[in-house]
Amino acid sequence: MSKKTNDYHLYKFDKKVLSKLDLLELKSERKDIQNIFENNLNDFFPKLEFLKREHSFSISQSRVDSIAYHVHENTFFIIEYKTLKGAKGGKVKNQALNYLSDLKDDLKEQFNLVNSWNKEKGGQLWLNYKDITWEKAKVICISPFFILTSQVIKKPY
Repeated sequence: MSKKTNDYHLYKFDKKVLSKLDLLELKSERKDIQNIFENNLNDFFPKLEFLKREHSFSISQSRVDSIAYHVHENTFFIIEYKTLKGAKGGKVKNQALNYLSDLKDDLKEQFNLVNSWNKEKGGQLWLNYKDITWEKAKVICISPFFILTSQVIKKPY
């Protein structure tokens, strides 16, 4: 019995010529994808400015993969990277909501993020805690697969 493969390809269209892009082999699916996104965040999300990776929330001890700042919305974004196995587990939604809750509800964490930004990026843009729109904070999940449900995720903020 042969293993079924998905024949999905990416193409580049340049000057009326369509060419197939070479396959990129990833050694560590999650870490390689995380590195690609963090190093090219402005290409994927032009309004996000990367802050840090592997950030641990002080009270809950939850660890998020990446933190970025949205300059126009004046808020922080959590970015999570999942492998195919991790995404199929069905816990992605709950994990994302828990991280978002930690960020929106934990005042100490909010101060820590603003201080981290000001230490790392203060020369570019100095943030003031009271100017951050914490209720607009979001989570971006990046994965090759998601389980779609008919539930609408609503959280009062």
